[in-house]
Amino acid sequence: MISVCGVLRRDVRETSLVRPALGRQGMDERMKTVFTTGEAAKICKVSQQTIIRCFDNGQLKGFRVPGSRFRRIPREALYKFMKDNGIPTDALDERQAQGAARR
Repeated sequence: MISVCGVLRRDVRETSLVRPALGRQGMDERMKTVFTTGEAAKICKVSQQTIIRCFDNGQLKGFRVPGSRFRRIPREALYKFMKDNGIPTDALDERQAQGAARR
């Protein structure tokens, strides 16, 4: 078990066997640059409320959509959060490597 924002989660190592999560429009999560709290929760394999709690207490950086209560999390902030909390970054690592190879 791993503790994320005081909440225990199961350590899932078989992530390479799982298909990448698809967004509402069918966009592969590895291609996105900004995530909703729900998308971040699926990637991290924690509840959406855990992501919101970490966002609100400053452990997870991001921004609120102007004029709404919605939160958004940039890829770099999610990656750092995952690394800092021992969450496997397989879902994000592959896309970052592809982006660096194109430059």
